[in-house]
Amino acid sequence: MRLWIFITFLALSGCQVGPRYQYPEVSVANSWKNQESGISEPKVECWWQIFQDQKLTVLIEQAIGNNPSLLAALERIEEARGIAGVTKSKLFPQLNFDPAASNRAQRAHSFGSTLRPPPTLVQDHIDKYILPLTLLYEFDFWDKWRGQYKSARFLVEAEIEAYQTSLLLMTTDLANAYFQIRIQDAQIDLFRKILSTRQTALEIQRSRYDANLVGYIDVTSYQTDYSTVEAQYFDALKTRAIFENQIAVLVGISPSIFKIEPLPLEEPPPVIPAATPANVLLRRPDLAEQERKMAAIHSEINVAYSSYFPSIDLSVIFDFLSQDFSKITSTFISSIGSNLTEILFDGGGRSSNIDAIKAKFDAAAATYQEKILTAFQEVEDSLASIHWIGNEMEAINTAFSAAEIAFQIAQDRYAFGLSSYLGAADNERTALTQKMAYLELLKLKYLHTIHLIKAIGGGWESVCGS
Repeated sequence: MRLWIFITFLALSGCQVGPRYQYPEVSVANSWKNQESGISEPKVECWWQIFQDQKLTVLIEQAIGNNPSLLAALERIEEARGIAGVTKSKLFPQLNFDPAASNRAQRAHSFGSTLRPPPTLVQDHIDKYILPLTLLYEFDFWDKWRGQYKSARFLVEAEIEAYQTSLLLMTTDLANAYFQIRIQDAQIDLFRKILSTRQTALEIQRSRYDANLVGYIDVTSYQTDYSTVEAQYFDALKTRAIFENQIAVLVGISPSIFKIEPLPLEEPPPVIPAATPANVLLRRPDLAEQERKMAAIHSEINVAYSSYFPSIDLSVIFDFLSQDFSKITSTFISSIGSNLTEILFDGGGRSSNIDAIKAKFDAAAATYQEKILTAFQEVEDSLASIHWIGNEMEAINTAFSAAEIAFQIAQDRYAFGLSSYLGAADNERTALTQKMAYLELLKLKYLHTIHLIKAIGGGWESVCGS
């Protein structure tokens, strides 16, 4: 009894073999190259609230509840938990129950007969019931089963981080498509103004051609300008429809019944604080996911090392045998046994298995380092793009203001009969073209702002939609 108590104590305590896992150390800079100073973190619960757009908030909340890819990510978490539960079950004894019953015929002499052989035989039936219970348990001296369970738990945590990654990608993709639609609406309105101006100029040229004041080449020149803008107008409508369909899929609604009303946007996006590189490491769910995968693989290394040590299992059999089901305990037979198994020679299979898992871990560590570098690059790219696009927008605004002044002067000259309408129309076309260039830059600035939010891992205080 003392021996079995000692063995049970060892099994419950166990000992880990192989190297211990250490959280990967990463050298990071203290700040970003293009970060603006003096920007405080916004006091919002969810990152999309910084835009103060109620329609966007409603769409994202709807997508969190209905997005198919997000629901699939949740189910992958449950799948990983189920696998971990199966692995955990190996830490406990296995109790099997295999009942059996039989009915055997037996011949007997007639009661009271003295003849030999007896003149008649009596057929008797004997019932037999067997209710065996078998207990099987392998002692986890070398942390074999606990190591597998630890690896499974790390994979559950990795799937949770994968869900956060899917959530971040989904919400940023939706926000990007939403703001692209709103800027597209502003461009569509501007295209209509340009088309109206060029339609008037084209009609004037046609009238002058009919009066033999100009050649037909002047008419074709204005017709070309008008048709070029008209093609761009139709392309803008096509692009808007594609973004609208993309949002429909993200929110889990059929594109055939989904519609977003036009809502032009011309205001620049808010300035997003990039935090510090160290905080980005903590916020990025894809980095946390990769780190948890590394921890899971490292646990597999420890499990592989345990194969160098013997395995000891215990089996206990309880047999309940009776001929009367109401008295099932009339006969009790039990046996207890233990097996020790050790591999003496395997041709280098165990060491090769350890080398393979170590290589797998080193590859995962290299992938982790690559993801960190990529994350820092994404932040720096977004900050640089936002900075230089801002400078471009200032230059375009200056050009637009100058073109508007020139258009106003040309319009005044036309009103006083000092010049033709075509001169004013050309100046207006120049101003509207500068405005179109501004909207294109605004579209890029929103794109890189949302990309920056994704690059820094989303929110500032908490994760929404978990």
